[in-house]
Amino acid sequence: MGEFLLPYLYNLLRSNIRNLAPTELEKVFLLVYLIIKSLSYLEDCNPEIVRTVLQVPLEGWMQIFIDVLNNSPSAILQKYTAKTLTSMLADLPQLCSKYLLSLVYPIWMLFNRSVVGYMTESMRNTTTQATMESTM
Repeated sequence: MGEFLLPYLYNLLRSNIRNLAPTELEKVFLLVYLIIKSLSYLEDCNPEIVRTVLQVPLEGWMQIFIDVLNNSPSAILQKYTAKTLTSMLADLPQLCSKYLLSLVYPIWMLFNRSVVGYMTESMRNTTTQATMESTM
């Protein structure tokens, strides 16, 4: 099923990514993640199917992922994109190795933004908790 659905989703995102609502994009990227994860299990049994499904649009997928990591304000969308990329890089290293260098910077920037947000929220919670304890 993924071998037919993945090219359809690729064409949908390439032509309409700006026209889709954020919730629709999140659903599409979740579906892409689940298909890629399923394909990674299939690669052990039948690597030829995986190469056939992913080889042609792989460069286009990488560009879509990089654009989402660099430009999307949706944390959920970035999470699914990062999970998909992680799955592809970990489970399909032969197919993705030549794209690794182009992905490192956007992923690094995503993690840096996430850490800053986490630290800011953590400090707010600590400050709020300390203020509540001092007033008691």
